[in-house]
Amino acid sequence: MEKDSLCIDLNIPPPAKSNVLNLDSFGDDIVHKKILDIDQNFQKLLYKLRLKIRLAEIFYLPPHRHLKIHEDGGEYEDVAKLNWVIGGEDSLMHWYQSTKDPVWQKTALGIWYRSYSKTDVKRIHSQKIGFPSLVQVGIPHNVTTQNSNRLCISIMPEDLESGNLVEFERCLNIFKNYMSLSN
Repeated sequence: MEKDSLCIDLNIPPPAKSNVLNLDSFGDDIVHKKILDIDQNFQKLLYKLRLKIRLAEIFYLPPHRHLKIHEDGGEYEDVAKLNWVIGGEDSLMHWYQSTKDPVWQKTALGIWYRSYSKTDVKRIHSQKIGFPSLVQVGIPHNVTTQNSNRLCISIMPEDLESGNLVEFERCLNIFKNYMSLSN
């Protein structure tokens, strides 16, 4: 997979109501929680594109922290997410190639994911994530922050008819009319 195809900026509205977007409401701990209050207009946009939300979640990282290196999507090996990042001006998302098999773990939300130690991967790309972006999360990846806190609203879309998660390249095609001019 080419590194240029791991993250594409989009021009679509945020899926969550503004009360979810307040960076001051988080403390010094890493936070991972589901979002239940999704904007109806965003849901209508997905429906128009023949998609629906499989999972809507928030990841909050305080300064000088990082997420574990992981893959999303359970058994899927090619998965797209829509991410909106607030703050985190100096944060980066990193993608890796695995050199060893992952360890299966569960998030605090009870979601299975594949986890890697730093010694089991080789970094292939790093990039600042825009507001919003379509990101590849079916390969090992993580996020690091430097001096600022970072809130990420993350939506995992699924195909409306099949109920399957949507592959990254297919999402690129689905969202081609919403791609930012900076791509």
